[in-house]
Amino acid sequence: MRSSAYIRGLTAIRGLAAWWIVSFHMREFLPAATPALLRATAAHGYLAVDLFFILSGFVVALSYGDWFGAVQPAPYFKFLSRRLARIYPLHLFMLLMFVAYAFGINVILKRGGLAGHFTPGYFAQSLLLVQNWGFNNGLEWNYPAWSISTEWFAYLIFPFFMVVLPRIAATPRRLTLCAAALLATLALLCQWQDTNLSGAILHLGLPRCALEFCAGVCLLRLHTLQPSLGRRRAFSIMAAALACLVVTAIFDLPDYVLVPSGFALLIFALADPALALPRAWPWRALEWLGTVSYSTYMVHYLLKMVIKLAIERPGIPMPAILAIYLPVLLAASAILYRAVEVPGRTRFPTLLGRPRPAYTNLH
Repeated sequence: MRSSAYIRGLTAIRGLAAWWIVSFHMREFLPAATPALLRATAAHGYLAVDLFFILSGFVVALSYGDWFGAVQPAPYFKFLSRRLARIYPLHLFMLLMFVAYAFGINVILKRGGLAGHFTPGYFAQSLLLVQNWGFNNGLEWNYPAWSISTEWFAYLIFPFFMVVLPRIAATPRRLTLCAAALLATLALLCQWQDTNLSGAILHLGLPRCALEFCAGVCLLRLHTLQPSLGRRRAFSIMAAALACLVVTAIFDLPDYVLVPSGFALLIFALADPALALPRAWPWRALEWLGTVSYSTYMVHYLLKMVIKLAIERPGIPMPAILAIYLPVLLAASAILYRAVEVPGRTRFPTLLGRPRPAYTNLH
């Protein structure tokens, strides 16, 4: 099932998703004249995490799915070591940067008031990547890293799901039903907890990630069985994906009803060769944003805190802070990608030695 094909559209959509999350956390700095549609789009940027979860399941299965006809210790720990080498070096580096920030705020500047954001217990859990496994009632340190914690859980169960899936869903119809059932289960959990996807981080973040990740795995197997649908059908699927998002917005539906399904359809359509991106420079720019998107995601929240601390003063307009923040974030993403993320994939100590370079679509 494994494919060496590089799906450029999936990398590009990762870049857009990362900056959608950035817009969510920076929406307070938007100019007053920002159109209502753009403000509403930024306010729903948290949904990009759901796109990441489904996409992650798709591309992890693309790279490692054929390792697990059965779960055996050697390939299992080799897989985990490679995934750990992919996500952990930058995660650890950002934790250390937050330690430096907390020290600067509390000790050097003596501002205080941040003790609840930097507790030792949450830091220890973050080191173990279990900080969002239901042990806490809030987010601390690098807030966006909650999703990295849940992704690690998804990696732990991925080989077992790969063994079970062919036994319960071997045909396109059953794979489609399986993916739909996983997303429907997430919707039912949100309804049961009377929350939307934004409010589901602390108590539903783990099942939210696991269910969407496994739905992405189903999509990959479906794509393997139907690798090319043709341009017309691929565009029809893309239209259905957009319809899910538009209907949600027009009728103000709870985000868990149609949005994850829309993202699943979008990923499936973009993976089709009929919708391969052209190599013109605008698309290559999007592809580059996707390449550095993990660095963007992991650094953007700390950078917001630092720039606010350094620049925010009475009389300074909020858009001015945003104008400084955006190019600095681009530069920081590029630097971290080259200096931390890429070297970490090959130099970070792993359980079974040095990992091979990760599949480029992975985040």
